[in-house]
Amino acid sequence: MKRGTWLQARREELKNTNPDNSGAFTLRGVAQRLGVTHAALSHLEKTDAMPSLEMGVNLADYYGKTPRWVLTGKDTFVETGIPIVGTTKTGPGLEFIRNGLKKRKIYEFIDMPAAEDRKLYALCIEDDCASAAYRQGDYLILDAASQVKQGEDHLVVFRKDDDQDRFAVSRDDDTFVSILTMITEKDGKITFASVTKLHGRSIVKTSEILHMHPVFCVAKASAVKSSG
Repeated sequence: MKRGTWLQARREELKNTNPDNSGAFTLRGVAQRLGVTHAALSHLEKTDAMPSLEMGVNLADYYGKTPRWVLTGKDTFVETGIPIVGTTKTGPGLEFIRNGLKKRKIYEFIDMPAAEDRKLYALCIEDDCASAAYRQGDYLILDAASQVKQGEDHLVVFRKDDDQDRFAVSRDDDTFVSILTMITEKDGKITFASVTKLHGRSIVKTSEILHMHPVFCVAKASAVKSSG
């Protein structure tokens, strides 16, 4: 796809969604406000030409996008940064699990690339799961699109049950959240090991598990960036 395709599409979108100020998003209107010629902007929309640094930054600002979007058609906060959506005590919210970052504009993220076939998110490690492997203040990167695996650590969100709360943190919605190591799955139940307590075991019915996402890696706090 040519660069001009998404530039023109964005301009037309803004023109159609701002009927009282549509003139500001015609070719001539945009060119005038950016201080470039009508011909220069028209050339950008018809080709794959690379805008100058100044023009690219100005286009991004005027169109409400990032400079990276002007160059690639992709927004940085959606394509590269791994969003920080909570802590190991809160877990990810249901809205994020369902919708990702569709409605979020300003947030913190882990500055590292992610493959398109993964749905990665980050949680700040609090004292509930701090251990030799997980240092408080660092960030767990979890993969909501990956299959669960025996012998590996997972974020587990499950329904509240009085005999299951030894290694988990209770949330306001009557569920528990914890980072646990999956040991075995048998007869509709999964046996987990605590990541913080030696010899600690917890058994949860599979029917009571709402989310179970494998730990992908750990990121240092120095990798945190902000989109705002």
